[in-house]
Amino acid sequence: MNKGITEEFIKFKEPWNLSRQIVWGHRIPAYLVEKSKRWIVAESETDARAQLTADEADSPLLQDPDVLDTWFSSSLIPIVIAGWPDRPICGQSLELMETGYDIVGHWVAKMMMICHCLTGEYPFTRVLLHGMVRDNRERKMSKSLGNVVDPLDIIRGTGIEEMVERVNSSNLPSEEKAVAEADLRKRFPRGMRHNGVDAFRFSLLQHDLTKAVLRVDFTLPLTEARNFCNRVWNLCKFTQRVFKAAHGW
Repeated sequence: MNKGITEEFIKFKEPWNLSRQIVWGHRIPAYLVEKSKRWIVAESETDARAQLTADEADSPLLQDPDVLDTWFSSSLIPIVIAGWPDRPICGQSLELMETGYDIVGHWVAKMMMICHCLTGEYPFTRVLLHGMVRDNRERKMSKSLGNVVDPLDIIRGTGIEEMVERVNSSNLPSEEKAVAEADLRKRFPRGMRHNGVDAFRFSLLQHDLTKAVLRVDFTLPLTEARNFCNRVWNLCKFTQRVFKAAHGW
């Protein structure tokens, strides 16, 4: 695991803003006592009421409508899949954690801290980090940039108008749709030709998978991979003809 990135995150002194105004996630377990205007943190409204004073006993309680940050919820994954909280966690819940190097601080460090806090056990001791997949100009794959490539388009082939239509039917703002369409028309003026799954796999294997930044370029590698697969196919067909002639198949 990248110790430098992890240590840098842990040394970061700024507080972590846990609240998010979205419709999914773990709702914040904080209750406002209307009468006294004070907040109570508890696992449930029943537990919160147990903390009320005599003067607050008849006061309504309002739970905070916000939810916890997605990273907080996702940091529970290692112990939740192991049965927590219904089952006690003994030892590591995962043998190996695999993720991108760019979220070591956001996710891995938080999993280690939160899981250890809740169970007294670290969820894993080994982390396998992979690089960030970027386009041929080393830009992060983003729908708003129009540089996200659907693997099925490479395998099956598609026309440029179909690719543009997919962008225009998305929920992107009009300005981002225009940028994405311009980029698609520049990179794939004739769309994508049919390459097949073998050529696609072969082209991916030509990239250095150990790099932190994976600059994926499908232009030349795909052409070379497609030509190589065609040669292998023709060689197999020729070999079959030779065997048939030799053995009278």
